[in-house]
Amino acid sequence: MRIFVVADDVPFRSDCDPAVTAVNVVLFLLLRELQKLGNDVTYQCILPESRKEGELTPAECAEIQALHEFGIHVLPPLFLGTHFRRVRHRLYYLRLLFSPTACLRHFYPSVRLSGVLHERSKHSRADAILTIWSPRGVAATDGLRIPRVSYQGDIDYQPKIAHFLDGRLFFSEKHRDVLSFFHRLNQRLRLWLFVRTHHQLMNRVDVIANVTAANVDIYAQHGHRHSSYVGNTWIADGSRTSSRVPEPPYKIIGHVGHLARTGTAYGLRFLLKEVLPHLSGLFGGKSYQVHIIGAGEAPLSLRPLLQQPSVVLRGFVKDLDAEFAGADAFCMFNNVGSYIAAYTRHIIAWSQSLCLVAHARSTLAIPEIVHGENALIGSTGREVAELIVRAVTDPDLNRRIREGGRRTYERFFTPQRIAEKLSGELMRAAGMTRS
Repeated sequence: MRIFVVADDVPFRSDCDPAVTAVNVVLFLLLRELQKLGNDVTYQCILPESRKEGELTPAECAEIQALHEFGIHVLPPLFLGTHFRRVRHRLYYLRLLFSPTACLRHFYPSVRLSGVLHERSKHSRADAILTIWSPRGVAATDGLRIPRVSYQGDIDYQPKIAHFLDGRLFFSEKHRDVLSFFHRLNQRLRLWLFVRTHHQLMNRVDVIANVTAANVDIYAQHGHRHSSYVGNTWIADGSRTSSRVPEPPYKIIGHVGHLARTGTAYGLRFLLKEVLPHLSGLFGGKSYQVHIIGAGEAPLSLRPLLQQPSVVLRGFVKDLDAEFAGADAFCMFNNVGSYIAAYTRHIIAWSQSLCLVAHARSTLAIPEIVHGENALIGSTGREVAELIVRAVTDPDLNRRIREGGRRTYERFFTPQRIAEKLSGELMRAAGMTRS
């Protein structure tokens, strides 16, 4: 099959630059695996408004050349550029109520690239289009008469809704105006328009292949008839073992990821306010540290809580593999709030044989999570604190969770497995179009 892949980033191998995101790495893995499965793969990158025309780093140029050498056709990146002025008038969104086209251009400005994408996909003789975690790609390919599959990460508007609902978590006293009546009324209108526009756009995609299981029903409820759960992936590092035996001072990774992100705020609030107060008593004097890893700064509302004695605020860490290798437990609590996602860090934990401790709501995103088999999951701060203590003080339990996580990864989440699922969805979309 000739697959025309569209995404927002230059794909990177994991060993090239420690600053690249999970998106870049997953892109690289899936492009390689789709090509290994016998597909003819053409890749089109759409870079955001912040990037200047023709501006590529030497590392990005090297990665593009590597993809060429692997047999993947890489087209010149498209630079979206600065194309519209953000209008801040309170009544602006009222104008969008009566113009779906204006809404689409406002929320998804990459739709203006549809002519270019039409020509490039036609020239590649594509049998199907696959967008990978790419709202820009979905909009830019809107209207193309080629079967389209969206490998969909987060639902685009969900972080905005989380900020709206939990403004006191994300905004400081200095920004109380964001909680004012008129601002909230305007925001509510904007979110309603965003939700409506997103689902109108996605309903024109033939198949939505979701990273997050909970999103399947959301798309179905909004009228999409072919929404499925595919899952996430990460690097298949066969060198990882589960032989580590925890010993004091126990090293607990409480969080990994940029501290200013939406899910991070929920996860850190739960960890710092509801879990840590129980740990000291439960450990009974045994030495332990809770490491917070990630660039950026946490929301102002959470910063005082980072000063607790057991917390080690690490900031950006270059060698994450070394951190993981020395960890006795790996915590993932980002799904404690209203915003549910299948964070790549769950899969990283399994691929690297870590002892995963997660909030129970993560099972809504990744149903393969099974308590006591490949993770320890709890719902309350006290319950999770008890699980952390058990994880690091019971070597047999720690080993079982590590081994179970690795087995789950190998069965469901390797790059080859996810690429096979996506190939199946592409064939499904092509069949739907022919019928």
